[in-house]
Parts: sequence; C-alpha cells; structure tokens
Amino acid sequence: MTEEKVSIWEKFKGEKDNLREVVTIQIGEVEEDVEVVFREDLIDINKQLMEEVPERPTVTVPAKKGKMNIKVPVLDSDPEKLQMYKNFNDHEKAKKWEEKKDKIQRNLTYRVAYEVLAKEYKPDAENAKEGAKVIKESIRLADANKIVQAGYRLQGFEERLTEAKNES
Repeated sequence: MTEEKVSIWEKFKGEKDNLREVVTIQIGEVEEDVEVVFREDLIDINKQLMEEVPERPTVTVPAKKGKMNIKVPVLDSDPEKLQMYKNFNDHEKAKKWEEKKDKIQRNLTYRVAYEVLAKEYKPDAENAKEGAKVIKESIRLADANKIVQAGYRLQGFEERLTEAKNES
C-alpha cells in the first residue's frame, strides 16, 4: 500500500484561523485575560482608519526665487532636509495637525484592539466604533496596545520586523 503524499499547502489550510494568543490586562486589583485572534483583513482595517488622518497643511514661505510651499510638519527622512526645515515643525498649523493625527492614532489603537479580540471577548456594542469606545472607556492605551501587538504577532509582523532589524 502506497502512502498518499499530502501537499504542504493542504497541511497549512485552516491553520491561520486557529491562531490565538492570550493577553493579560491588569489595572489595579482587576486582572483579566482576553483572547486575540488572527485577522486576515488587519492591514485593510489599518489602512482604512489611517485615511482619517488629514493631509498635512501647507505653509508658504519666502524663497530665493519668490515663494515656496512646504508641507508641515516636515517628515522627511533625509537628515539634512529635516534639519533645514525643522523650524517649520513648530508652526501652529503643524502643531494642530499633530494633535489631530495623535488623537486619530489613539482611536485607531482602540479600534484595532476591538477588531483583533476573539468574538467572545468583544464588548457588547452595536458596531466596531462603539466597541472601540467601550474599550477606550475601560482600559488604558498601553493595555489596548498590548492587545494590538498580540494581533500583529499573529499576523507574523513581529517576526518580519525582528528579521529586518537583525539584517540592518
């Protein structure tokens, strides 16, 4: 009797749907475990929520040949450009944009935390936005971050980031 060869892809089938990680949240005397699950669409959720971040404002400044527009805050990865334009990051428009962006990113953290929680651990809410609000009102940002990081680990992102760090 010959043994049938099973495709490696058949072996993997359905395994990602079983990926789970337990995260312990402790605030004061209260300690609870929650389960985080793999979400195929986590990248899409992040992308959709990041679209809420407004475009950086533009500031018109004098230049050698008249005027020039600079998006603030300056986020250039080139250290020389960053040094040259860093004063514009103190511009009022830049500060207001940073505040809006930070608020959206905090809300993003709570929303992603909601999205990666196993169904049985999600708060009772009519929709994801309301669920994120319940989480925000219940736990600290650092706790929500623990949940989000577990979700990213289940995606395999942590392994890739570690590999990239080791290679650089």
